Amino acid sequence: MDTQTEAGEKVSVRFTGLLAHWFENVIQDNILFGMDEITVDGFFEQYKDLLGGTISYGFPACCSIEELRKRMEREHIRVFVIDSSLGLCGFVLAQEVELQCP
Repeated sequence: MDTQTEAGEKVSVRFTGLLAHWFENVIQDNILFGMDEITVDGFFEQYKDLLGGTISYGFPACCSIEELRKRMEREHIRVFVIDSSLGLCGFVLAQEVELQCP
């Protein structure tokens, strides 16, 4: 995900070991507030309604919620929540995140 600071400096956010992502309110000029890592337990609590409506359709993985939890633990999947002041917000399920400032 390519972004830039208020000063115009480019910053790339690179996720590796990606399992899934979910974003809402995506617009052309999103203003990101920040990114935080939350626990796997926190993820299942915070997004229980979303998961309850999507897991049977194969999102974020083709399995049950308990199987998803086990997979995330087995594969060391972390949860990164992205918040915004305007536009895009959501989460990324991945093993690692790296910020690159070219």
